[in-house]
Amino acid sequence: MILVKNSLDILMSKGFSTSWIRMRLPYDNIARSTILKNYITRKYPSFDINLVDVGCGSGNFIVWSINQSLFFKECLLIDNNQYLLDDIKSNIKANIKKTLTIKTKRNNKYHLITGKDKVLSELKIKRMDIKKINNFPDGFNIISLSAIVDLMSKSILNKILSMVDENNTLFCSLCFDGTVKWKPSHTHDKYILKFFNDNQMTQKSMGVALGFTAIDYLKNRAKKLNMKIKMCKSPWLIDNKSLVNRKFILRYLLDVKKSLFCMEGIDKDILRKWYIDKKKCIDKKEISLLVGHQDILLYK
Repeated sequence: MILVKNSLDILMSKGFSTSWIRMRLPYDNIARSTILKNYITRKYPSFDINLVDVGCGSGNFIVWSINQSLFFKECLLIDNNQYLLDDIKSNIKANIKKTLTIKTKRNNKYHLITGKDKVLSELKIKRMDIKKINNFPDGFNIISLSAIVDLMSKSILNKILSMVDENNTLFCSLCFDGTVKWKPSHTHDKYILKFFNDNQMTQKSMGVALGFTAIDYLKNRAKKLNMKIKMCKSPWLIDNKSLVNRKFILRYLLDVKKSLFCMEGIDKDILRKWYIDKKKCIDKKEISLLVGHQDILLYK
């Protein structure tokens, strides 16, 4: 069993780190549902489709897609963090199937190639501020927002929703749903979670973030815009059986503590005790963690 969450990204006040994104990759991969693959298989059986990945980071979503044999003809990967964009090629190279290779072309373009030199996908990397996106190029069938919706403001989500039409589909994956469950539980778990969720819904780089309420917001907007919506749970489930899992839980725990320590109204003594008790459980291999997400498809 393994489980955790993308909301930890909001704790990176100076931007997301490649180490964190690489660390969470296997948990993302296990958590992601089959809802997108099933949808594409039904609607686009020839797989002759294109993808734009908004807020792509260092490419965890495209890594997952490749390993699911979802080979988009063209992939436009957009982020405003050049440090993360520079890590995309090495992240893909390190984590895709060994029968595939990634080759550099020019002008921030790459080809995903099989062992027989067949080009499966063309990847283009573009630095761009998400707040300044007003439209997407024609011909992109799938718009991906991966592990980022809870960091977005209403205005940005509204803008992206306005770009969804009969020719494309919006896929919001690993959307945090406000759930964090620890085993064993702690007296102060609910207290900490309340502050954690409040912290999510504060000013971020894309405006005042919706946090876990983004899921209901998307559902309500989809209804008003006459969109169809499909949802599937995609939680991170993390047990204590391996050292890798325990290190990941410790990283999550430490970053939660750091993010809340200076928050207005928090009782620092409660936070310290909660942290120390959780760390003891990690050291004793007695802890497991569940963080809830939803994968959401929206289309007309």
